[in-house]
Amino acid sequence: MTIHLTIDRLILDGFAVDRSTAGQIRTAVEAELSQLLATSAFATSLAGGAMPSIVAPAIQYASTDSPRAIGAAIAQSVHGGLYS
Repeated sequence: MTIHLTIDRLILDGFAVDRSTAGQIRTAVEAELSQLLATSAFATSLAGGAMPSIVAPAIQYASTDSPRAIGAAIAQSVHGGLYS
């Protein structure tokens, strides 16, 4: 299965990051979430569709976490939010 995921707008409420870091986080979210969706049954129900928004559980992170680690945590939270 091929999944094409595009995040048009990612709102990072409570994050104090610059534009470059926000872009790195978005890229990490897209990569991790694509991988999670490719291995889940939920992906087939989304085929050809779009979701205007998802409310995901809060994540825990440290200011020393890399953008990639933060992005992965966000993706896992969003993935979990799809099932709630």
